Amino acid sequence: DSKRFEGIDSDFRKLADDAQKTPNVVEATNKPGLYDKLEDIQSRLCLCEKALAEYLDTKRLAFPRFYFLSSFDLLDILSNGTAPQQ
Repeated sequence: DSKRFEGIDSDFRKLADDAQKTPNVVEATNKPGLYDKLEDIQSRLCLCEKALAEYLDTKRLAFPRFYFLSSFDLLDILSNGTAPQQ
């Protein structure tokens, strides 16, 4: 799933760089295929979000105390597990 997210991030950065190079907002947003690319990125992000939610649910099943934490807090704990005081 991290590879999928890296691909999404790369695609979005390309679109953002292209938009930054176009000074006119109307021109930047009326490019052919832009809507389809954004829809594709959104659908792939939804898949990543579902996969992340499933991962957090497996952690909650393993450690019932995690049920009292929001997904944001749980993700923060899991990502900073070795350095909690940052």
